[in-house]
Amino acid sequence: MRLLGCALLVLLTSTGSANATSPCVQLDTLKAASLSDVVVVGEVLDAVPSDGIGRPAAASQAVRALYRVRVVEEFKGRGNSQYRILGDPPRVADQAALDPGYPLQTGKKYLLLASGEPLRLQPCPPTGPIDQAEEAVRLLRQQRHDSRPSSGRARNKGAVQQ
Repeated sequence: MRLLGCALLVLLTSTGSANATSPCVQLDTLKAASLSDVVVVGEVLDAVPSDGIGRPAAASQAVRALYRVRVVEEFKGRGNSQYRILGDPPRVADQAALDPGYPLQTGKKYLLLASGEPLRLQPCPPTGPIDQAEEAVRLLRQQRHDSRPSSGRARNKGAVQQ
């Protein structure tokens, strides 16, 4: 019975749109955006070692990082110019194969999807470096354009239709 359970787990994590090295199941960009509280293109300004719930922690005891992100373009959110988003801390390369998340790098731009309070980064695509998220950003821009009233006035600035 235990062998059957392990085989089923391997089958479930290696089929569908997940890849063999990641437990992520890639959602359609617009679906993932509709399930998120914040969807932005943002530049990482800095990171502070954090406990699992967003409080500062000593680097040796940190399990997450609290990233300060400057909004470059907002598709959904609260209209802030910056957000603090809890994500993966820097780690050694061999951990990357075991965890779908990745640490963000200061000064780099990303498409970021986050939810909750504190905001927690969705570690799976379409979240990712901006140069790898061009198609997702294009879809989000098109969806935002299509959702505007025909009068040309913008509706809710950060709205992503569900």
